[in-house]
Amino acid sequence: MKQILLFTLIIALNLFSARVGAFEKKANRSVTTSTLLNSQVKQYENKDVSLSKAPSNEVQVARVTTATTTKPGVSYKVPQGTLFYGLSNDYYGYNSTFAVASPYVNWTFTNTSTDIPNTTFNWSLYEYSSTSSAYIASTKTLNTSDSNLSFDVTTESFYNPTLVGSASGLSDSTFIFGKLYSAKSYVSYIDAGGASYNNGTRTFHFTNYLKDLSRTAWIFDTNDFAFGTGTQGTDAVVAYYEKPQTTLYFEGANFFLGTFSAPIGATFTLRIITVDDSSGSLAMKDTVATSYATTADVDTITFTSGTKAYTMPFTSLVTVDADGLETELAYLELDDPFVLEVSWNNESNLNLGFFTTYYDGKYGDLAFYDNHAFIYAPYANNNNERTLLSYSWNATLVTSLTNAAYTYLVSDADTINFAGTGGNSSFTLVPYYNGVWINEDLPSWISAAETTHYVSGNWGTDITLTAEALPEGVSSRSADITFKTWGAKKVIHINQDISTGASNPETVSVYVAKVPDYFEIKNANNYNSVDLITMTGQVINHYSISASGNINIPTSSLENGIYLLKFVGNKSEVIKVIK
Repeated sequence: MKQILLFTLIIALNLFSARVGAFEKKANRSVTTSTLLNSQVKQYENKDVSLSKAPSNEVQVARVTTATTTKPGVSYKVPQGTLFYGLSNDYYGYNSTFAVASPYVNWTFTNTSTDIPNTTFNWSLYEYSSTSSAYIASTKTLNTSDSNLSFDVTTESFYNPTLVGSASGLSDSTFIFGKLYSAKSYVSYIDAGGASYNNGTRTFHFTNYLKDLSRTAWIFDTNDFAFGTGTQGTDAVVAYYEKPQTTLYFEGANFFLGTFSAPIGATFTLRIITVDDSSGSLAMKDTVATSYATTADVDTITFTSGTKAYTMPFTSLVTVDADGLETELAYLELDDPFVLEVSWNNESNLNLGFFTTYYDGKYGDLAFYDNHAFIYAPYANNNNERTLLSYSWNATLVTSLTNAAYTYLVSDADTINFAGTGGNSSFTLVPYYNGVWINEDLPSWISAAETTHYVSGNWGTDITLTAEALPEGVSSRSADITFKTWGAKKVIHINQDISTGASNPETVSVYVAKVPDYFEIKNANNYNSVDLITMTGQVINHYSISASGNINIPTSSLENGIYLLKFVGNKSEVIKVIK
């Protein structure tokens, strides 16, 4: 979604002190260049916000279903843990689909097309180019050997891929996730890494549903809601989020309702619970955070048509220990699948009808719905015990995760080697947000200093580690240091060995410096050439090295990120660099 319009996004968090080695620093969570949006913002109402009769009140023990198809067609599922920019809390959204998935991983788009004999599939992918300021055919290495599409990502932006299915005697079928639903013609994007977006007026948080699909508060009869209060005795609704590929950061949650009336002072409890979904059913594990909302916290949204809708925000997270003591949390970082459970005490004059939609969606006659919405209610087949249930028709609750983000923390070094005599070594960490720290104490024989800078669209923290000489009688030692930022971490392995002596004075190391428009390379006399390579192994360019050993490699056309310089001669050497 790197579009024509550029905005500056400054997301503030309470500043706190973080210790790195022997120095104190203030970690300021900020991003300077967030990009969106040429799609029109509009408020969603009318057919998008409605009360409808539920298809059936048949319930079953809760299970997480996988994608299914009902008629021949072409479709795919987006990478695991993909989230979307959903509604703002006042029911505004963008026409285009904006998806965000984990950065610095391998993405797989799973082909869920109906099995038609002798069908061939063709994938195409478009990637944003800063050089042309447009989306162009991607040069990434695409693996389509099993009819799925997989490739490595760092922090790129893409159109959601196009999948074309061809079968003898049938017309070709084309599918683009998030674009072709209900005659939708807007562009569908997916980014590697990103955060909730504030356009200066309102914030669009992450969710696990496509906001383009209609939102419905299903009812069986007047004030008898499929997901809410009613004759079933339901006292909680549950929204399931699948396991993210990398750590998911967020600060709270929001639920959206089509009906809300409650006595003054009624309390609603949010529990965020990690789950085990490996068997296809949901098994509750640990409550990692709790939050509370009251009647007064629920916002009423009145549309120009007179239709009303409601938002129930949960803004303050706490943990509760075995003794009931609450500790406030500024944010959560989750690596497991989890659920958002909102519960209440059923009482007179309480009417709740939570909005649901579909997790994946429908294209023509092709349905591939996942079930991500559940209730807690007495269940006749379980001796009327309170049971987690789902319906025979699939849906997901309309929710969002406040200030959610898929972030990263990358480094130009994974391992630091010290001579037995000690010394200094420097490397650079690049976080999504400005702010890097370590929470644990450094080993007593290592000290650290840092400098934060901003170059070419990236925050960077230059770390200099100093190791003391090995004590007498000690031949080696090692340590792992975990650096942290919001939603991500990076482990740097430290080795010190008596056999690693001082550099041979006859050998001069290659010198690489970052300047605004090129990498400056000196002292490469021992090599004949150097290749500029992406972290996924793609060779961008090959350069010959002159007898002087000096060369400048232009970087103005490169995307921001980490690259490899591979020097080749009688031996080879690889150096990580950051643009």
